[in-house]
Amino acid sequence: ECAHLILVSLEYLLDFLIAVDFLGCERLKSVLEEIVKKKITESNWKKVFHYTKNIPGLVNTTKNSMSPICTRLAELAKGKDSLSLECDSCQQEYTKYSTSTLKLMLKNDNLGVWLKFDVLRNWFF
Repeated sequence: ECAHLILVSLEYLLDFLIAVDFLGCERLKSVLEEIVKKKITESNWKKVFHYTKNIPGLVNTTKNSMSPICTRLAELAKGKDSLSLECDSCQQEYTKYSTSTLKLMLKNDNLGVWLKFDVLRNWFF
């Protein structure tokens, strides 16, 4: 019954993932990271991001939580030469990121090279 609760509830799953990371169970951690990755949606990615961003052992989960914003940025920039500030509705999210978090975001495969430069420019200014 407890296992069912952990797998159904994202909050319990994240707490369990943190505990597994703390205990150093790498094989179980990688399985749990995949389960969390499948549960990340457009509506809950911020919760996962804020829950895991300051935990060094959960870098993969933090990176996975940024996938929806990176996908949205890629869709906004599709067919354009650059991502202007006017059309960048995600800017208010990523301009608050620390340098280490932005670096993690820029490693996302959904962002092309030019889009990464636009994100950096918008973040910096």
